[in-house]
Amino acid sequence: MEIRLVSQDGKNKGIAYIEFKSEADAEKNIEEKQGTEIDGRSISLHYTGDKGQRQERSGKNSTWSDESKTLVLNNLSYNTTEETLQEVFEKATFIKVPQNPQGKSKGYAFIEFASFEDAKEDLNSCNKMEIEGRTIRLELQGPRGSPNAKNQPSSTLFVKGLYEDTTEETLKESFEVSLCARIVTDCETGSSKGFGFVDFSSEEDAKAAKEAMEDGEIDGKKVTLD
Repeated sequence: MEIRLVSQDGKNKGIAYIEFKSEADAEKNIEEKQGTEIDGRSISLHYTGDKGQRQERSGKNSTWSDESKTLVLNNLSYNTTEETLQEVFEKATFIKVPQNPQGKSKGYAFIEFASFEDAKEDLNSCNKMEIEGRTIRLELQGPRGSPNAKNQPSSTLFVKGLYEDTTEETLKESFEVSLCARIVTDCETGSSKGFGFVDFSSEEDAKAAKEAMEDGEIDGKKVTLD
């Protein structure tokens, strides 16, 4: 396996290319590692080159086209099942909640539809809705071989370096115009992982909040924003 980090002027651009010995190894890693966190950031994996064409996996049709038919659901309750999601996303043709080796949910899901229109409809109607006590976040899964299909500015701040006892209420109140805040917790212990997300109504509000909090502290601990 070979890994190449993309940089410009000596700075990491947040992109890497990973070459595997076989397509099967690449497929396995996309399935198992999609959405996992590295240094506190949730990663997004896609094929490059001509691998972006539709492929058959495990007897299931994987619909990857120029217009994505799959939604990635983040901030999912660890107790939410595929059956529960099917009740919410009635038009979905296939739903998968990845699990760790212990059989526990990883906190995200893939929701596949018959058409791009169906996927976009549920993206617009269900994004930021609450499922089993958690406010979910939806985005279109980019086609393999292309950047993520969600080519729009983010209105969410990533906050790292939180004190372990900081609450979501305190995190939200630290940003005047925030809509909501989420702290990422360990699925087994329930303790904070030291980072979270703060949602705003616009990219401009998020940028302003980032500038206002630059080098700031929450509960007496300096935090890092992105």
